[in-house]
Amino acid sequence: MNFKRSFYYLETNALINIKSSSFYKIQSNQIYTSSFAIMEMLKSTNINNYNHRKKRLKLILKTVENIDWYTPIEKLQLMYKVININENNRYSKYLKSFVMKFIDSKSYEELNESLENRFDIKIEEIDKTYYYLNELIKHFIKNNEFINDIQKIFVCPECFFAINVQEILQKTNDLTNEELYQKILYSYDGTCNVFFDCCKYYFYEYSNKIPNKNDLVDLMHSIYLINKACYMITNDKKLTRICKKGGKINTMIVKDFEETFNKNIGT
Repeated sequence: MNFKRSFYYLETNALINIKSSSFYKIQSNQIYTSSFAIMEMLKSTNINNYNHRKKRLKLILKTVENIDWYTPIEKLQLMYKVININENNRYSKYLKSFVMKFIDSKSYEELNESLENRFDIKIEEIDKTYYYLNELIKHFIKNNEFINDIQKIFVCPECFFAINVQEILQKTNDLTNEELYQKILYSYDGTCNVFFDCCKYYFYEYSNKIPNKNDLVDLMHSIYLINKACYMITNDKKLTRICKKGGKINTMIVKDFEETFNKNIGT
């Protein structure tokens, strides 16, 4: 394996489980994570775990050079080049500010006050922020019965999401429904192919089983794998199987990732 030619996405449990000492050794512009993974890590923050969460967050921001601040919904929208998300309306902009408030706070109480003044929420409502992202995803997909939607995605994934994007543009565009749909569809840039392949595999493998409530969240992490040169770093066995069998993506558990990177330092 040539470590230098690949990119490594740290999924939520990788952010949680990588040893603190290893974070300083793995600094590289080939390693990245997402705002979605960070928010998933920060959910359930309370007065008892505040200091630990803050310490881990500071370590991540200091050592992980690249963070994709776009939310999964923004990624699904931006894969169509006709979409232009106004910078002032990006939810990802809110998330970055939210994270920096967390880092700058001196205490749980100060963070609580800061968030309430800036965002009109309390620290206990971080969960609501995270779950709001999930609700946005569900709304975008139009159906809480995810298996049914995965079946639609299987037929033509870029077609399925283009319908949702069309509703966003419909009010500001004079084209007919069919013309606008075709314009959106042909502007697809291919950046979500890995995600689509993971969705297809998920449908084949798990369509006869009751989906786990976290399956949708786990699948959304594959949106951040933009090509086959990416590795998914995770200890999650189900996500590992989906990425390897469906997305044809290489994966590593945290321990192997740490060992592999340490062996390649200086090479």
